[in-house]
Amino acid sequence: MITLTEIFFSFACATVILICSYFVSTIALFAVGQKDKKIPVFWNLFSGLFFIVGIYAIITSKGLTVLFPLPLLILFLLYKLPDEAKNQTYSYRPNFVFLLSTIVVQFLMYLYFINHSAADNVKFISGDFSIYYRAAEMLNKSGVEACNFVLEPKSTGALTPYHYGDIWVYALLDKIVSINPSIVFLISFTVLSFVFTMGVYQFCLLLFFKYDVNKKYFYLLIFSGLFSGFNFCFPYFILPSAEAYTLSVFNWGKVIVLSTCMIGLLITLAQKKQETILCTLAVISALLYLNAIPAIFLSLFLLLLIRVFKGDIKFVDFVKYVLGYVSMTAVLMIFLYKFIPHFFKITDHPKNTSNSLLASFHNFKYLKTAFNIFVGSWFQLFTLLPYFILLFLGIISVNRKFSFKNFVPRNDAIIYMVLLFFSGLFAWAIFYPVTVDTVQFFHNILAPLYALAISIILFYLLFVVRNKVYTVLCILLVFASVFLSSYNKPYYVENFNKGDWHKLELFLKDASPKNNVLVNFQSKKSYKYWATKRTDMYIPLNILSYIWSNYHNVSLVIPFIAIDSNATYYKEEKHDIENTSFSRYYFSHKNNVDSTAHIMDDYIKQNDVTYIAVSKDTMLPIHYRNKAIDSLILEKSNFNIYRIK
Repeated sequence: MITLTEIFFSFACATVILICSYFVSTIALFAVGQKDKKIPVFWNLFSGLFFIVGIYAIITSKGLTVLFPLPLLILFLLYKLPDEAKNQTYSYRPNFVFLLSTIVVQFLMYLYFINHSAADNVKFISGDFSIYYRAAEMLNKSGVEACNFVLEPKSTGALTPYHYGDIWVYALLDKIVSINPSIVFLISFTVLSFVFTMGVYQFCLLLFFKYDVNKKYFYLLIFSGLFSGFNFCFPYFILPSAEAYTLSVFNWGKVIVLSTCMIGLLITLAQKKQETILCTLAVISALLYLNAIPAIFLSLFLLLLIRVFKGDIKFVDFVKYVLGYVSMTAVLMIFLYKFIPHFFKITDHPKNTSNSLLASFHNFKYLKTAFNIFVGSWFQLFTLLPYFILLFLGIISVNRKFSFKNFVPRNDAIIYMVLLFFSGLFAWAIFYPVTVDTVQFFHNILAPLYALAISIILFYLLFVVRNKVYTVLCILLVFASVFLSSYNKPYYVENFNKGDWHKLELFLKDASPKNNVLVNFQSKKSYKYWATKRTDMYIPLNILSYIWSNYHNVSLVIPFIAIDSNATYYKEEKHDIENTSFSRYYFSHKNNVDSTAHIMDDYIKQNDVTYIAVSKDTMLPIHYRNKAIDSLILEKSNFNIYRIK
């Protein structure tokens, strides 16, 4: 689906964006009076990229964006960063060969994910990325941070809390390239992965600066995003209900923005007396990736508290830091999501939650489930067992005999990684009844944590242990991880029959940009899971976005789906159903029209609908069969398409 010309264009575009990010941060350093300051490549790229993204978000949204303070925070960060020239321990400037090989390998890996296909299938971007891509398009068109895919213009007026850091990146790239989701995916993930890898490079240098660092081992870092755990090591026989989640950063690219923030926090923690930078990065992380707030803030709170007890900082400073980053973030959230809608009288259906959290505390089922989540998910660390065993043996070989104090991490950055795992897990366990999305409080930090933990273990073995046997074992584990990552089905890529693809192209060639609505009839059994009931978000036939610009797929069945009132997320599912495009229309017109068929007719006429998709396990109503002037049977896919008068 991607031509050779588009491949070269994508690689060139990714490279240019990285170079521009570097020079923008250099100009920003000059602007804050630090023109002679030398900072590592990671900070150049991180600061430059998100400064550009923040400015674009502010301009496009006319200031009504969660990223509004981001450019100022980036400038403050650059002002506070320590000068590399004053630290002559080691140079943080990787050589040109390392830089080039990193971007080439990572670009090719993403290209393989989306372009490698069997003879009968094509791959296309789907899953979460297709949602974020559509959200990015909406940001470019409306300038409103409303994670809302319904058709009614009024309903997109309310600002919605969401992780807009990555979505604004996609919006900026979509504005630049304007080709298709695969190109935006390829460029953005390559750029973000490269920034993440440069952060891991600097972090490893900080950890192992005391040792004779051999540059050749740093070439392993080009695979840093591919590191993940091994599912077969998870002890399902102990707790079958706990989920082993071992996708790598490459497999789950939506977390790479968060990954870059996390590595920035760890780099800062690897140095002493950088609490101001630490808190600034915590706020930046919260603005870029809202789902990370519970884990990032709680873990940082705990770490600063530990530093108080160790005597590293005063309690007064601890209170100042905590109140500073919490209040800054809280004030912005209240202003955006409470004051602005109230002041401008913007109304939208509020998001219902499945339960009151306080009421849940009196529920034994809540306590039991929260306990199982918290205790059971610690077993996910067993998926790192091969690395831990190798680490244990390496420590023994260095110290000749095992000592617990040698095994316990003493570096604040390592301690913070453990606290981050704990905090994410605790937040998920406590808030799980609020919404199904609270699982992301934990899962979104897991992939980068795995990549970082494995990178540290490998480099400890290579630089500290320095044994040929361990070197070979490390390389074998890296290849095993790469194989595992490529073997796992990426979270955002799906297959579609090539023959059906070409038929769709021909059948929809007359679809006009104005007529961007396609309605569908699906069997009610299709809406089995909570995600499938969000039909405006998780639309069927995602591949049509490559053929039919800005199309919207609307379910005409969804208002009539029965849901279990005893289900954990009953109210959330009910809210999702009632707030889809056709549901809103149906519930507002059902008392004024004598039949459901007439409501459907009016909706189709009002939106100038020409095409209807029907799943193969149901039938097109007779009323519309009489209107059909042409049809397309997709033999290998789940839908047939009808063109109506």
